[in-house]
Amino acid sequence: MQVLKKSGFEACIHLNLSALDLQDDYLSIALDKLIKQNRVLPHQLVLEVTETAAMNDMATTKAVLQRLTLQGFLISIDDFGTGHSSLSMLLELPIHQIKIDRSFVSLMLQEQNKQSTVNSLIFMGHQPNCSVVAAGVETKELADELSYLKCDYLQGYYYSKPLPLTQIIGYCQQQEIKKGTAILN
Repeated sequence: MQVLKKSGFEACIHLNLSALDLQDDYLSIALDKLIKQNRVLPHQLVLEVTETAAMNDMATTKAVLQRLTLQGFLISIDDFGTGHSSLSMLLELPIHQIKIDRSFVSLMLQEQNKQSTVNSLIFMGHQPNCSVVAAGVETKELADELSYLKCDYLQGYYYSKPLPLTQIIGYCQQQEIKKGTAILN
C-alpha cells in the first residue's frame, strides 16, 4: 500500500484470509497496530474470506468479522456459490461484497444453468446491499453480459493476468487509470 501511495495511487487492495485468520483476535490486533502506525487505512483494504473458511466455526468467524468491520474493514466472500450455506452467510455475517466463483462465470454463456445461477447470485448479493464481483471474466462477450446483469465489478484475464506490483503501477499510469479505480487482489 505504501508503494502504491508513493506512486500516486490510492488503490483498494483485497487480502485473502485463511481459516486460521478467522479463529482468534490476532488479525484484528495486528491490523489495529498498522492502523495506529498509519500504515493501513481500513477503507483501502478489503478482507476476503472463502465460504469454506467461514463455515469452519461460524460463531467465531462471525465475532472476528464483526470486530474487523467495527475497525472499518470491508468483508468480501470469495468463491461465493461453491459452498453449502451461501444464503445463511449473507444473513449471518457482516458481508459487504460477494465474489462469484469463476466456475459459474466462465461457462455462463455456454450453459443455461450457469447463466441462471450467476443471475441469481447477482440478485441475491445485491439484496443485503453488497457489491458483486464476477471472477473468471475472459472475453468481451462475457464482460458485456455481466455488465448487462448489473454485476458491479469484473475480474479476469480479459482485463489482465496477475502482474507484479511494479507492472501494475506502470499499466495504470499507461492507461491513465484514475486514483481509486483499480482493485488489486
